[in-house]
Amino acid sequence: MSPTPNNIPVLNGLRALAVIIVFMTHASNSYFGGLFGGAGAGQTGVMLFFVLSGLLMGHLYLNVPATRTALLDFAVKRIARIYPLFFCVVMVCYGLARSGWILDDYRLGMELLPTLAFVKGASILWTIGPEVIFYAVFLLLWPLWQARRGVFWAALLAMLTLSLLPLDLPLSNSLFALHYRLPYFLAGMFIGLDLSRASALFGKSFHWMLAVFILAAPQVLGHFIALPEVFYSGTWGLPLYLALTVAFVLSCLAARPWLLTNPFTEYLGKISFSFYLIHMVVLKNFTWLPSVAAVTASFLVTVILSHATYRWIELPSRNLGRRILRKARETSEPIATISLSETAR
Repeated sequence: MSPTPNNIPVLNGLRALAVIIVFMTHASNSYFGGLFGGAGAGQTGVMLFFVLSGLLMGHLYLNVPATRTALLDFAVKRIARIYPLFFCVVMVCYGLARSGWILDDYRLGMELLPTLAFVKGASILWTIGPEVIFYAVFLLLWPLWQARRGVFWAALLAMLTLSLLPLDLPLSNSLFALHYRLPYFLAGMFIGLDLSRASALFGKSFHWMLAVFILAAPQVLGHFIALPEVFYSGTWGLPLYLALTVAFVLSCLAARPWLLTNPFTEYLGKISFSFYLIHMVVLKNFTWLPSVAAVTASFLVTVILSHATYRWIELPSRNLGRRILRKARETSEPIATISLSETAR
């Protein structure tokens, strides 16, 4: 069956690949001394996540009239998609950590409330805050794109210029963490405007692009050639990695390979948010097993827990969001496209 505009199986496959890259990097660091990548290699998976997030915003929303109803639809769906599961995982793991489990990433202490408010994020949680902040940025860019293209491009240029400034900012602060990452969201957003034309640029070069994308990670490439320190400390600020990520995503959209569209990979992509939030917790509590067995068991247990949280938390939350939106539509009058003066208020 050919994909509908809102149903592109390869995107779930890309999410699965992104979360596998993150998982294998952390597994390597925990059990194999960083042999298969090393500390920081998982950021290539996060780059994929950020490009895909922007891509879906551009594809699903940017060319839709920016009415109040549409803006509300976007906000409610994003909140329902992210927050209930995030809140439950953080609170459960925080409680377990205080009970003695090996959950250093969730032993947040006085940082619990800033974490739940997306102000800060320790360890793997740092990625969630910047994405939520970009949701808010998108709500401002969306009406500008349709009604004030000149202002839109000026705002975009200002944001990109700011993101290129070499600032030494603390990663744990979500707003600062968006600094070098903003171009990944924006690049994905523009891909999403016209997926078919964008993917045609790279033909069906998936296997080559996959090899290049994985090998180009500094922690992998550094095993073969000496790299300047900036490749490790400033990866997000190097245009090379933005270009590679975008090119890889486009090659996947063009080729739609079986590796990314088979039933298991597609389902892993669907539960990837749960998987991402849970995997570090599981990995750190199988240290009593031999390395290979620990990683295998961690992966299987993470899949099972992710399936459960997806079925019992994520899906019900999304359905609740849809019911809220449906009720709001039934009780409201048709509303014309929102004006820029209303947006300012």
